Amino acid sequence: MFQSKKAISILFTLLLCFAISISSTNSGASAATGLNYPRSTITITVGFAAGGASDILSRTLAEQLSKQIGQPVIVVNRPGAGGSIAVTEVLNARPDGYNIAFGSNGSLLINPHVTDFNFMPEDFTPLTLLTEIPIGIAVNVDSQFMTMRDLIDYAKQNPGRIRYTSAGINSTPHLVFEAISIREGGIAWNHVPQVGTPQALADLMGGHIDVYVINIPSLLSGYQGGTIRVIATTSNERFEAMPDVPTLKEALGYDVPFTVWFGLVMHKDTPREIVEYLHYEIQKAMQNPTLIEQWENLQFPPLLMNLENFVEKCAADGYMYLAILREMDVID
Repeated sequence: MFQSKKAISILFTLLLCFAISISSTNSGASAATGLNYPRSTITITVGFAAGGASDILSRTLAEQLSKQIGQPVIVVNRPGAGGSIAVTEVLNARPDGYNIAFGSNGSLLINPHVTDFNFMPEDFTPLTLLTEIPIGIAVNVDSQFMTMRDLIDYAKQNPGRIRYTSAGINSTPHLVFEAISIREGGIAWNHVPQVGTPQALADLMGGHIDVYVINIPSLLSGYQGGTIRVIATTSNERFEAMPDVPTLKEALGYDVPFTVWFGLVMHKDTPREIVEYLHYEIQKAMQNPTLIEQWENLQFPPLLMNLENFVEKCAADGYMYLAILREMDVID
């Protein structure tokens, strides 16, 4: 565990990395007007493949944002490396306000510490949190594991026998199981490499893996169709669409407060007035009834958060992930 001084130092460093002086979020529109911005196409680079939830979220947002600001907003997909390719591309572009990266908490706050990509969280400016969802833990509907405690007790008695998959090595779903292992005094799970949600669900139903840990929307159709059993979530409260599924707090007596969230970031040198303007316009777009309906149909409801709070959230979450990565001996 961390010594308190070291923990405070790390948190303070992260807060400095993400710090932005925000006078007023609502002042963004008028501030950018004096810059004669925007004058041309804005590009949102998405670190995930076309057709998935991330792609749909970004494209519906781009459509509404374009209507509001009177300039084209396009989406470009640069999948790979857990979203790091897209972030790197944006950080290598001019910081003129015309390039935005769509990323997850994994690609923005975890990957920089565990991959060879040449960027760190302090290289970007948080722009807008878009949506945040809990993580679910699922087993085959015919599994012997009815509860999380059943699963943990078996895993302790049979080291390495539990095969589970997640969204990828060092993703937040992966860290959920590693955090549980730490809290339980050490459990030897067998983490199977990520193969994508459709294949993972097929493997779960076919008995090729024992557990799938992923964002809840990816589990919803199987849960509703009765082909999988969700035995816990990382929600603060029971997830509305899964009222019979306990939270980890209920199941184990302690929280593992990890979620999957998606947000937008820009180069750290982007003018503050542009950041404020875009944040204001994006938040406005996220209140459009059509967009809300589209996102909620995907089980990714828009989440409104002011810029200062998003900055603070990035710092706090980054600190939490670093603590687990160090506990896992992934980083020094």
